[in-house]
Amino acid sequence: MTRLPRHHRNRAADVIIRFSLASLVFFLSFGASAQWLTGWDYRKEIVLDGAQIAGGGTHTDFPVLISLMDSDLAARALSNGHDIVFTSSNGTSELEHELESYTSGTGALAAWVKLDVTASVDITIYMYYGNSGATDPDGDDEDTWDSDYLMVYHMDGTEDVTANSNDLTTPGGGNDPATITDSKAGVAMDFDGNDYFSTGNSTLPATYTIEAWAKGDAAPNGSNDAPIVQNLYAYTITWNHGGWPGGTYFKSLPDDSWDGVAATPALSGSTWYHMAAVFDGNSLDLYINGTNVASTSAFTTPATTQLHPTDQTTFIAKHAQNAHYFNGIIDEVRISTIARSGDYIQTSYNNQNTPGVGGFIKTLGAQEEPCPSAGTASADTTTPPYDGTSNLSLTGFIPGNLGIQWEESTDNVTFSPIGGATSDLYTETNVTATKYFRATVDYDSCIATSNVVTIFAETQFDTDYCKRKLITIDNSRVSGTSNLTDFPLYFSTTDNDLRTVANGGFVESAQGWDIVFTADDGVTELDHEIDSYDGSTGTYKGWIRIPSLSYNADTEIYMYFGNSSASDPDANDELVWDADYAGVFHLNNDFLDATSNNRDGTNSGTDNFASTPLSAGRDLQDQTDRVTTG
Repeated sequence: MTRLPRHHRNRAADVIIRFSLASLVFFLSFGASAQWLTGWDYRKEIVLDGAQIAGGGTHTDFPVLISLMDSDLAARALSNGHDIVFTSSNGTSELEHELESYTSGTGALAAWVKLDVTASVDITIYMYYGNSGATDPDGDDEDTWDSDYLMVYHMDGTEDVTANSNDLTTPGGGNDPATITDSKAGVAMDFDGNDYFSTGNSTLPATYTIEAWAKGDAAPNGSNDAPIVQNLYAYTITWNHGGWPGGTYFKSLPDDSWDGVAATPALSGSTWYHMAAVFDGNSLDLYINGTNVASTSAFTTPATTQLHPTDQTTFIAKHAQNAHYFNGIIDEVRISTIARSGDYIQTSYNNQNTPGVGGFIKTLGAQEEPCPSAGTASADTTTPPYDGTSNLSLTGFIPGNLGIQWEESTDNVTFSPIGGATSDLYTETNVTATKYFRATVDYDSCIATSNVVTIFAETQFDTDYCKRKLITIDNSRVSGTSNLTDFPLYFSTTDNDLRTVANGGFVESAQGWDIVFTADDGVTELDHEIDSYDGSTGTYKGWIRIPSLSYNADTEIYMYFGNSSASDPDANDELVWDADYAGVFHLNNDFLDATSNNRDGTNSGTDNFASTPLSAGRDLQDQTDRVTTG
């Protein structure tokens, strides 16, 4: 049998999806109901029987004994058991646990797992094994035991497995007990009538609980003392005491006298008993095999005066002052600094008395292996234009009798199925906000999940606009060898999308007020002036101030449209024209100065002329026709 350092803290873990095609023939059970712990090849579901949990509520951070013998563990776990870990029902949240013992030849396991257990409620956990890279997490098994445990001894050595390090001391000289496998968990200590352990001085609590498993070689005879656990001036659990039946528990009084309780009926030899004594500051209670068999409320003085101020050494299997010893086997000695409830004591007994399958373990599931890979999800672009399209694909999954379902999320936490997206290809249209996509693959016995693909929507300056288009300005049409600053670009286009909504387009305003422009960042709005707009044809003509028009690289801007709340932009159209313009006259049915100089003109005999390279102009017939500016 391999003896283990019992420090076995659990590690935070991620989901793993691993699979090899060659193993498909042999994998008969895949993990289906929970995600998988990274790095592990096998697991089994363990269901704890809620009927074994006493009381009407929850026992928090309860140390559950998992004891079993499993051929799959023997075949696939590391010989030192370092890869045996436990998770909650989600399959990935590791649980604090202590590996007390593991025998690789038989798969015999004794481990303590810290859980919240609720009366009458079955609890599902997973036991993982089969990780060649697992290392000994020596140093943190103490986290399995809550802070109210003062001492915990598994009786397989001298170590106190709590954080308090109240390790036992052996007397030597041939009086050391022997380790044997006749135990309630792992191994135990056999005391032959002159063996014992002791602890160093420790601070005794005002309230406490003492627990131990004991199996006397003979029935109590009511004569000499046979202490199991004793601190002379505080407490004693004894197999035998002069004048008292077996299974007695005593507590000292301030005058060094004693009072106590005794088990009824008396105990039998060669029989395991779980013995627990609880002192709540005023009353004593003795539990045998989880049942309260005796109690007294004789203690009327405060608990702090019940404790003798000098000798505070605790002995196991020996009287503190006399050569009186226990003869038999002792296992699982615990001292707590609180008065544990009767329901806690009963649950501890139920768990430790029958910890295996058919007892506290209601069912042990079949060996599971990781689900085959869902493959890799990818996209042709993760940054499509605003309101654009991204094509997603799934590759690398195992073909066969399966179903694919694409899912989407806005927060990368909660994913929802996309209706109709059930093939290896999916196209996301009208991308206006960042979304997260993944695919699930149903392999009948399990469902695998792919990686997440994030599609980033390009930023827009106002979310009220439902559409936008990219405009690219050809740098070859820009003269010179330097960029042009605050250049008034004339923009003219006819586009069906620029029709008004009534005419089958997306523009809300009959005047074209909801047609605006931004820089290439999609956010910085550019000053613009509408020259003319025809909502029936989608014809737009206007001027846009380009802060820097590049001569050696194309300049990109965005045109936004489709906003029912847009207002008249006329108030800022004069900003299209820099301060060096003394006047700008479009002569399109009016004679207004488009700059801030307000040098509006007066018509003298000119007629409107529609056919110009830009928009409408004026027709001058003779020398008397003119436009006079202010």
